[in-house]
Amino acid sequence: MATSNWMANKAVDWLRHEGDIPVTQLKKRLQRKYGLDNMPYHRVWRGKCKGNNMIWESYDDLYALVPAQRYELLKRNPNSIEEVSNEEHSYLLSEKDHCWSRSLFGTTVKCCHLTNNVVESFNAFLGDARAKPIIYCVDVIRVKFMSMMNKRRMIAERWNGVLVPEAHKQLIELSKNKGMYDVQRSSIDMAEVDGP
Repeated sequence: MATSNWMANKAVDWLRHEGDIPVTQLKKRLQRKYGLDNMPYHRVWRGKCKGNNMIWESYDDLYALVPAQRYELLKRNPNSIEEVSNEEHSYLLSEKDHCWSRSLFGTTVKCCHLTNNVVESFNAFLGDARAKPIIYCVDVIRVKFMSMMNKRRMIAERWNGVLVPEAHKQLIELSKNKGMYDVQRSSIDMAEVDGP
């Protein structure tokens, strides 16, 4: 019977080159390549975790590097984070916590959905990086945001009007179809509009 350490040693190259491999897919690969049967899911999962630790050292050690990463980010991007003054801090504390602090929201389910679209979108944006250690993940987020902002900046530089091109196009389209509406003015600042 294969142990989780044995699985980690066999899977470490796959994990290094392909990133986050789902446990079920990893289990199928190990079964196919080494002809193993009856491998419990939890043992494969432990093997995957140990393999990731072989690649990325210990996750706990990497969390200790977060303050150094913060220092480097602040050094390279001055004024990117604003300090909260005592006055602002007092204001936030005087308000009801549930209005501004997500950590203090109630934990009861407010709707029937099982997913949170914002979280799902962000996880899709991160891709494979979400399964990596925190330092690597933060760096991937930084690079993705920089490239996204640069792409948007380059698109905006090609605009030659006051409005976003799509809004301008919609305004022109609405003005062409204005004959379909009948506007009856009742005073300086009021009117009645009849139409489709």
